[in-house]
Amino acid sequence: MNPVKSTSLKAISSRSPIAFTSRMISSRAHASEGMTLRSFLQKCTIKRLPWGSPEFRSAQRLTSAVNPTYLPEFRVWPDFFAEIDKFFGPYLDKKFDTLIHNDLHWQRALESGVGLADESRVRDWVMRVLEEPCVQIIESIHGRRSNPLFRSCSAAVNIGSPDRVLTFGERGPGIAGASSRLVIEQETPWALPLRGVDIVQQISKYREDTRNPYLKSVHRLYGYMSINFLKYGILTTVESTRVLRRVCDDHYPEGILECSPEIDINGELLRSPLSALAYVACLIRKEGYMHMSMDPDRTWPESTRIIRLGKDGQQVAPIPGLVGNEGLDAREFRMRLDDVIKGSSSGSKYVTRGTIFVTKTDPNNGVPVVIKIYDLQNPNAAHQYSREIIMYDRLSPLQGSYIPSLYAHGTDSGGGFGIIVLEDCGESLQDEWYPDTRELARTALLNIHDRGVLHRDIEFRNITYSPKDNCLFPIRIVGLGSATSNPNLVTEDATSSELVKLAKL
Repeated sequence: MNPVKSTSLKAISSRSPIAFTSRMISSRAHASEGMTLRSFLQKCTIKRLPWGSPEFRSAQRLTSAVNPTYLPEFRVWPDFFAEIDKFFGPYLDKKFDTLIHNDLHWQRALESGVGLADESRVRDWVMRVLEEPCVQIIESIHGRRSNPLFRSCSAAVNIGSPDRVLTFGERGPGIAGASSRLVIEQETPWALPLRGVDIVQQISKYREDTRNPYLKSVHRLYGYMSINFLKYGILTTVESTRVLRRVCDDHYPEGILECSPEIDINGELLRSPLSALAYVACLIRKEGYMHMSMDPDRTWPESTRIIRLGKDGQQVAPIPGLVGNEGLDAREFRMRLDDVIKGSSSGSKYVTRGTIFVTKTDPNNGVPVVIKIYDLQNPNAAHQYSREIIMYDRLSPLQGSYIPSLYAHGTDSGGGFGIIVLEDCGESLQDEWYPDTRELARTALLNIHDRGVLHRDIEFRNITYSPKDNCLFPIRIVGLGSATSNPNLVTEDATSSELVKLAKL
């Protein structure tokens, strides 16, 4: 019997979740002081999968709410392994005091993967056997001041909800940005069998099939990379990994996507997933963000965060103050992302102030707007995005008076995120009313009810006030993503209750 398999799931699950932290894997009490990178990679080899295929199951299959045909040209990343060899060559036989490996704790960490039955526990296992050793390698090459950190997604560090994010906390001259990061998508091998599969061929051959799981998963990762201005991303099922790279140059001004060869979990030394992860991490520390040139003759700095609508973008109404915007294709608009207003804890919905302007013009001459970004891979966010557009259409007579004006909407150029561009109506109320604003808000809500809509999320955060708006109504009701026009729900009792809730704020 396999000695690793003989370990019971009950025994493993009863252990403390902190039993195999990096402190224990890197314990100085039972390990020699430092080693060469070659020795460290050899000792961190994963010689076999700790789970059997019947045991690894997830409650959620791979799904996608977007049109993956937005994916750009997809090809093999040439010389990927040669680049790894060249990068690590000078470091491979160098001894680092910061590289410490404890054989006993490493074996226990590997055994903790036996019998895993869901994605969250597999993710914990990956943290122990890949992410924590990767941090040691990064800190050995770039110093502990680089402060690499693998973390869950958050609106504070990214738009969208990838499974894992790598950030660098260091600051200083010559650093490519304190928030440079890498996004990682982890799928289950039963939903996405990557091992031994040529996914470039699978996507090229079945590109028009929107049910193609490889097309869906690669497009999801590409969407996160694109909206966050990132060059690299990792798609992994743990047992098999691919590194993706966005390329934009004079030969490919619109950008293409490259995919590394397969990186098997049992790969050794510089063919291991650990060496691939550490290599890409060191690249993003150096290179930082990737800002593709959507306009070769742009007038803004390269590092400006600019997004645009994709081929389904629509301009809904003229934008006051923006010269020459009427009758334009919505893809001619550019949106500069400025200050974050709020974001959901998962990163699936993100609201920012920004500026809308016409391509080939100066962003500083644009019009201030509020930009709402929805992760369409998240079913709830996708539903809110669609509902909000429907509600703005139903309440169109109220736009510019009781609710904001809707200027444009559509998916972003990567096809993974829904974008809504709204009139900037000032700041949300902060848990208190300005003089006379409570009655103004009641008037606005009554007008919404008169149009057969129940808001269903009346809070201070969804009421804005602009004292500069003297000639128009200074109060706006925002946040229509939860609203409904279902006559079975928009009852007299429901509207009365909503007015009572407003009065109690």
